[in-house]
Amino acid sequence: MAALFVLPGESLRSPSAARRIVVDLISTWDVVGDAFDRLLVITSELVTNSVQHSTSVRIVLGLELLEDSVRVSVSDQGPSTGIPIQPHRGSVDSVSGRGLTLVDGFSARWGTERTHRGGTTIWAVVVLPDRRTRGGWDNAETVPPAAVRERWDGPPAVALPEPG
Repeated sequence: MAALFVLPGESLRSPSAARRIVVDLISTWDVVGDAFDRLLVITSELVTNSVQHSTSVRIVLGLELLEDSVRVSVSDQGPSTGIPIQPHRGSVDSVSGRGLTLVDGFSARWGTERTHRGGTTIWAVVVLPDRRTRGGWDNAETVPPAAVRERWDGPPAVALPEPG
């Protein structure tokens, strides 16, 4: 199962809206416990980064329930710098800059992709431990990237109005 949601790219309310979407959707997928918490943190960090660091008018949040994991992706239309995105190992006194470090620590794997329109997609995979044995794989590194892609041309699954 997969779902795509469009959020305002320039709204500081988008991270909290994304968290509400994740809570509502992954609850219906029976995702609980540690995986639930990890998905909330990862989604919040990725959407926050997109709002803060892109000039995108809209952000596409993708969630995909795989056999043994959930893949979350955040795509924006902001220009990619071409510089590989890496976790920032900031000082303990820093007020910000730890988002991708959290994503790196809370996900089985994560990565970035260029969108077909020149933007950026950042995705992360969270393993669902209670379903892991049914899938027959033992190493989180073997989880294949899912095929959730942004759909800039089609109608969004959910469109949130700009605050006004």
